[in-house]
Amino acid sequence: MLYYAAVVKEPDLNLTQAEIHHQLADRQRVLKDNEALKQTAKALIRDKEELEQRLQKLQIVMKRQAQEAQRWREQYQAMMAQMRSLPLTQIAFELGLDLDSSNNHKWRNEEHVINITGSKFYDWKLLKGGGGAIDLVMHLQQCSFTNAVSWLMDHFGEPAVLQTVTEQITVIVTEKPQQPFIPPAPHEGNWLPVREYLTRSRKLPASLVDKIYQKGLIYADERQNAVFVRRTLDGEVVGASLRGTVGENDFFEGLAYGSRRSQGWFYIVAGGKEEEPIQEAVLMESAIEALSYRTLYPPTKKTMILSINEMGYLPVNWLANMKEIVIGFKQDQAGEEKAQRLIQKLSQTNRQVPVNKDWNADLQTYLRRLKHQLIQDKMQQIHQEESQTE
Repeated sequence: MLYYAAVVKEPDLNLTQAEIHHQLADRQRVLKDNEALKQTAKALIRDKEELEQRLQKLQIVMKRQAQEAQRWREQYQAMMAQMRSLPLTQIAFELGLDLDSSNNHKWRNEEHVINITGSKFYDWKLLKGGGGAIDLVMHLQQCSFTNAVSWLMDHFGEPAVLQTVTEQITVIVTEKPQQPFIPPAPHEGNWLPVREYLTRSRKLPASLVDKIYQKGLIYADERQNAVFVRRTLDGEVVGASLRGTVGENDFFEGLAYGSRRSQGWFYIVAGGKEEEPIQEAVLMESAIEALSYRTLYPPTKKTMILSINEMGYLPVNWLANMKEIVIGFKQDQAGEEKAQRLIQKLSQTNRQVPVNKDWNADLQTYLRRLKHQLIQDKMQQIHQEESQTE
């Protein structure tokens, strides 16, 4: 301000030349400083405008990121809701439980008796319940939340789930894949009573049982269950069917823990030459049924006899290459419906039903009649010999 006052005030005529030069220098310096201030102000205005533009761009980016985060949250919640809304009966079935024939709400295996009502379940053996597919998998598999999600994706369509899954869930799938099946440990001390059950109670030929045992396709576990090994069509072991053998009223049937029901079957190959391709497939509802049919109808052509465990999956693409297919399901509603669906898909399919309740009952009836006939023949022979001696 002092410089400015000195510049604008009226010139003093009494000043010396030196004083005049000094005031002129001050005036020039003030003008120069004023110009510099103007340039600085302009630069600050430009910086302010650039900062405002950057701020607007950042606000737009932040808004987009917030919208994207909200979208992922909604998709994740929808995915979790979809998983939780999967029918619990599907989960129970895939995990090896079987529907109680006397109660449509109960599913059971050796370890659990699960009552399912809508999205809720209750385990009567462990006195514990919950809700939703994830909780049921965690309960039956005794696994963590992340492993339960991984299991659901593995069994019910990974591509569909990955469309809505976050990076975190994708990492879970890649780092924690489905664990391989671990067969029940064999218990050699229990094999003789299991063998006795199969040969005496179920009347299967001892030679056939021993042959399958030597191949490792059947053995006894620590609970004296008969363990029938389930394999893929390439021979990979992916599960095991269990049949209780303790006591006269042991009707337990189920799958070993971790079995992959939709990918493997208990099967045997019989008939024909070893180098020949399989020409015929026979579908049965249990391993004992398969062995009973094999005994009643020894195949002449190379045949694979498979057990699908009642409601199990069928290898339809593989069956399409067979020259002949025999369906030996029971003559009940479920068996008829599944048979008719397969007949509609594959024209080379034939339906064959047991005379009695199942093929093992047919086998036992046949053996009783055969024994009776042998006794009759023996008695007739003795009678004839006695007549000749008289």
